[in-house]
Amino acid sequence: MKFLLNRLSASSELPTRDGVYTFLNPYSYLIARRNPEIFERFDGIYIDGQLLAKMLSAVLRDRVTRTSFDMTSLAPKLMESAENNDKTVYLIGAKSKQIDIAAAHFQEKYPKLKICGLRHGYFSSAKERSEVIRNIVRLAPDYVIVGMGTPIQEEFLLELAAGGWRGQAFTCGGFLHQSSERLTYYPAWVNKLHLRAPFRAFKEPRLLRRYLISYPYFIAVFAMDWLTSSHRVHRKT
Repeated sequence: MKFLLNRLSASSELPTRDGVYTFLNPYSYLIARRNPEIFERFDGIYIDGQLLAKMLSAVLRDRVTRTSFDMTSLAPKLMESAENNDKTVYLIGAKSKQIDIAAAHFQEKYPKLKICGLRHGYFSSAKERSEVIRNIVRLAPDYVIVGMGTPIQEEFLLELAAGGWRGQAFTCGGFLHQSSERLTYYPAWVNKLHLRAPFRAFKEPRLLRRYLISYPYFIAVFAMDWLTSSHRVHRKT
């Protein structure tokens, strides 16, 4: 838990400095606690998931806001910032056809958005992955958005930063493939009632096992982690 509290992003706004940023929900929390050496290297960790946000708020006795990289939260802020400040964006993730359609949807909503490059999120070899990283470094986008699933997307961003790229980069999970369907993935009533997880399970049945098994397990693990962690650890401000 220490890796999280030391990097917990208190704000629901875009960060004020360059770096690599990721998001945790109950499912990815379980992966992160098995791979703390990855997440300790991030400049900030946002809490993507109402359940995790509420549990952190309870134990920290301070409000932790749910912040996700989707159109209900951080994504519009980044797109508008890129438009208004003449910054470039690189998109990587999802399947080939999906990323093309998602990029077209972004361009339609944000006509002045400069997408300097895009690519699907699958690699045939480590060599191909390295070539893609070198290409992104060469293009030098201001923003990079990567959706490959945890922890692959986190490892990719760390390699990108180690390769010399500088800017702001964000993981986004399933956001890019969702955006190939439509940008407003969650109906207004779903978002208002915080029913995003059940709605996504309905839309993507392959995720049902995650919610039915991983989420109850997360509650038990989180409680154990908090009870056994040092209470001298403070959240990052």
